[in-house]
Amino acid sequence: MNARNFFEQAKAKQYQNQFGISAGGPIVKNKLFIFGAYEGVRDRRAASTTSSRPPTAAEAAGDFSHLSKQLKNPFDGSPIPGNKIPASLIDPAAKNLLQYLPTPGSNGRYYGVAPNPRDASLVMLRSDWTVNKKHNVLGHYYFNQSERQSPNIYPKWISSVGSTRQQNVGINWTYVISPTLLNQVTLGYTRAYDPVTVSDTLTNSQLGLKGMPNYLPSGANVFSVSGRFSLTHSTTQKFVSNNYDINEGLTWIKGAHTLKFGFQYLDLAFFQTWYPKPSFSFNGTRTGDAMADFMTGAYRSLSIAFGQRLNDGLSSFTVGYAQDDWKVSSRLALNFGLRYELPKPWVDKQDRINTLDTRPGVKSNVVPTAPPAMLFVGDLPRGLVETDKNNFAPRLGFAWDVFGDGKFAVRGAWGLFYDTVNTDSIAQENPPFAGSATLYNGLLSDPGAGKTFPPVLPNAAQFEWIYPINLFFTDLTTRTPYSQQWNLTLERQFESDVLVQVAYVGKDTKKLHAFRPWNVAEWRPGASFDDISERVPFMPGVYGSESIVMSSAFNQHYESAQFKVEKRYSRGFSVLGVYTFGKSIDFNSENSLGGCVACPHDLDSERGLSDFDARHTFAASWLWTPVKPSGTTMGRILGGWNLSGIHRVRTGYPITFYIGDDVALSGDICGGGQQHPDILASPTLEHSSRQAMIERFFNTEVFRYPAEGTYGTGGRNILRGPAFVTSEFAVLKDFSITEQARIQFRAEFSNAFNQVNFSSPENYMTSGDDFGRILGAGSGRAIQFGLKVIW
Repeated sequence: MNARNFFEQAKAKQYQNQFGISAGGPIVKNKLFIFGAYEGVRDRRAASTTSSRPPTAAEAAGDFSHLSKQLKNPFDGSPIPGNKIPASLIDPAAKNLLQYLPTPGSNGRYYGVAPNPRDASLVMLRSDWTVNKKHNVLGHYYFNQSERQSPNIYPKWISSVGSTRQQNVGINWTYVISPTLLNQVTLGYTRAYDPVTVSDTLTNSQLGLKGMPNYLPSGANVFSVSGRFSLTHSTTQKFVSNNYDINEGLTWIKGAHTLKFGFQYLDLAFFQTWYPKPSFSFNGTRTGDAMADFMTGAYRSLSIAFGQRLNDGLSSFTVGYAQDDWKVSSRLALNFGLRYELPKPWVDKQDRINTLDTRPGVKSNVVPTAPPAMLFVGDLPRGLVETDKNNFAPRLGFAWDVFGDGKFAVRGAWGLFYDTVNTDSIAQENPPFAGSATLYNGLLSDPGAGKTFPPVLPNAAQFEWIYPINLFFTDLTTRTPYSQQWNLTLERQFESDVLVQVAYVGKDTKKLHAFRPWNVAEWRPGASFDDISERVPFMPGVYGSESIVMSSAFNQHYESAQFKVEKRYSRGFSVLGVYTFGKSIDFNSENSLGGCVACPHDLDSERGLSDFDARHTFAASWLWTPVKPSGTTMGRILGGWNLSGIHRVRTGYPITFYIGDDVALSGDICGGGQQHPDILASPTLEHSSRQAMIERFFNTEVFRYPAEGTYGTGGRNILRGPAFVTSEFAVLKDFSITEQARIQFRAEFSNAFNQVNFSSPENYMTSGDDFGRILGAGSGRAIQFGLKVIW
């Protein structure tokens, strides 16, 4: 009864076994209790993917005669007769890579389904010790171990194996000093360990890439052909975090006031190491077709990040607070509070970080050989930026029983909230510790011809500076992000079990951390990729155009109307319905490197709907007991069944359109492929059928490549993707075995009606025929049965 994914040609195998046991009881009567639980998961479900289009047999032989547009020789610009690439132009490295690609089906597509086994074990322990009437101690331990295999969707390419281990231990001491004075102390420790290893190594010489060093200790490069396929895999990496937490809270009840005071201290540490993969990109700009680019070896760009990435971070977070909950009268309560937060900037244990200060005359005293403007630890504090010490966060709230009958209430709150400091501020990406470079318009089989490869593992002590230098750095003015949040709620109770709420909720965030290109090349007549380093505004020839700066220059705003209707459980059923009409606007929804802005010269042009904006969201849940259990035989069989369901509907997420190429000739590694196209009219398209929607979700005819050296007129997130609808059901019943033991039966139906929730369509113009086409969908129906013995 499970269902296949909409785009899969056959139902994937789905085997999952989940089992466990829990037990608890007194060790010392009325004094010491202990509880423990174990849960195991053995998941053998297959992982599916959206389709790809490897080369057909004809294309692998160089025959592109099916294309209507004329292909050109990527090296001299002459037309390729009949769109049939001669054997002398087919690149030997591209031909070698064909052995790792599967053969597409009759429709030209390949649908990959690979085993994705996962074994997980969860252990929980909890103890409760009542020392005496004044002292109580709680303790817990949590352990979660998960082992996973990730076979590549292309079976002959490289796979990976990963594991995750999470542990948490905590202890809480409660001291009742007096009937009106209570103190609580909590100590905690959390550790996470997450390594990933790859299954094989393919050196550049094995792949036929002449003269290119091996930048990876294991694995292989990435080969990406726009709109067709991407040979990629996870990289070897390791992540470890160790966090210690101390909380102290004092509660004092004095008359109509409940006063709370306390502090929290977090000691944070993480270690992360990985090797970025060199990436070849073929996008159709050399021959006129991306696959033809690949077969001739004519790559558009080769991005290389050299040197081991090694982050060894330390930070701390200190909070102090005071709060007063004041019961003004039987109908009015007020809340006042003030928090002070002191997040320390992240530092690297080995001080392997640096940044830029672009003011005139700045030079490092720590590394005198470094170019002007580059500063290191010692020139600056260990965290590179000063500690932000003005993080005061007031909170206000009220609750008003309007008529004094407990049936109509008005509630409101406002507060200032601070976010955490982004750990990317200590990303070890820069010379002399590591670095990056991009080569343009080269040949796959001889990628370094006429070009200089950067070193594989730079020696910081004896580093020879290679210009131009590209950096990933932190703006020295970076501060802690903060937001104002507010809400106003009207709440009305009808009868004894029906509650209706109407709320207005808002949030305004400032100084969000995000990334933007820095020092991008400025266009001029005759510009090309060869003179990018000469066209940058800051120190041409010294600093390159592929630099990225993390700053707190971004904002976000959200407002919504929220409606809630709840019927509490009575007379055998309950129901809850929630509807939200909201809007979120920002400049950048990602605080990771993949979220760079598309137009570095005009940040305001990136203001638009947030990537996660859902204008309409509705969710409903219910629980129904059709027949009450009774002592008769039929009552025991038919009675006591509980039926429940959850239904969710939301509008689609916004879509932004990209060119997929650096038409502006900016040399921007962050957003160069994410520049917007010109859009001549609304891309909205009416669909006569589901298949028509899949094949052409939006009007692709309204998009144009901008003129060389310009950024497109298209805005950010201007169209919405497909809506999301799903329903889940569950059936539950307890069967008595003895007076103290029973068996609980459960049946759960995920996506019960097998509703197809499509992914957003391809939004890159370089995706060729797939531009505007939907290639993926959410999971189909899945059914799970369970038994639990309770005694």
